[in-house]
Amino acid sequence: MLSKIPATTIRQTGFSVSSTLRSCICGLCLVAASLMLTACQPENEREAHAGTEADSWQQIRDQGSGTLHVLYVPSGGFAYTDDDGKLTGAVIEIFRSFKSWAEETYGVELELAFEPESNWSRFYNRVADAGDGLVGTGNVTITEPRREVVQFSPPYLDNISVMVSHEARPELTSMDDIPEVFAGRTGLMHTGTLNKDRMVQIRDEYFPDMDTLTVHSNEEIMALMSEGDRYFTYLDVHNFVHGLSDGIPMKRHEIADDANEQFGFIMPLNSDWIGPITGFFEHEGGFVNSPPPQNWVIKRIFIIIPVSNLLPFRYRVDRFSFDPIEKSVMRMT
Repeated sequence: MLSKIPATTIRQTGFSVSSTLRSCICGLCLVAASLMLTACQPENEREAHAGTEADSWQQIRDQGSGTLHVLYVPSGGFAYTDDDGKLTGAVIEIFRSFKSWAEETYGVELELAFEPESNWSRFYNRVADAGDGLVGTGNVTITEPRREVVQFSPPYLDNISVMVSHEARPELTSMDDIPEVFAGRTGLMHTGTLNKDRMVQIRDEYFPDMDTLTVHSNEEIMALMSEGDRYFTYLDVHNFVHGLSDGIPMKRHEIADDANEQFGFIMPLNSDWIGPITGFFEHEGGFVNSPPPQNWVIKRIFIIIPVSNLLPFRYRVDRFSFDPIEKSVMRMT
């Protein structure tokens, strides 16, 4: 059964926000100017491809230098190319912080080679099947079954999965009403993800006649959601917020929220990068516990919004009844 989150209305404007979601989104400190948009392409960094050679951590320790291949799933706020063509985002900057820490701590020279992979299942399988020297970031939920396939870093983010539909749908007030509220709508199944598992559970427990459509990326989901009142699915909360910031007319059905997730970076089971990456997360009391700007991916959720998205997102923030909106920081309080 999906875990339920008690609702606490923040302000009476027709939209109720759960206290747990509010706590998670308090971390949605949307920093657009002073932290993220100082981004310039760092030295000793390059684009990678499927055949990029990379090194184990032991090789780098022995040689004094080497390359870490970072495979990432593009995601607004987390890993994306800004208007100036620069790669940035929360997880990208974590890896850059890790690079600086590793060089200072161990006296090595580390090159980062970043490669995008938009297909989540292909991303996950590539990391699982890789040799040493490849690390993946795709907002992968840490689960015990997955630990049998990949290694996880310590968690860098707490997550809530939210059921979403077009904003024209009536609000779901009981899970038993799913067949009625979503009659004639198609459930989107994001292959390889826990959100697909949630939709399978919805179908099996509540909506056996549900039509389904397999999708392979969040971008595909957003494109379909933009077509009108035809679909519903589960999204990670940050993808939902970014969809709203882009003007996609979506509604969250709070009763179906599913919390209790954490994201981590992934590595092949044979990778020795788990040692230094764990050391980075745990040094000086823990990376995720340190204050900005040293750590600008706070313990919960910290999403960076491009400046071009600030105005449309402000409208959406107002609809959510979050405030204030400051010059350089939009903090959901």
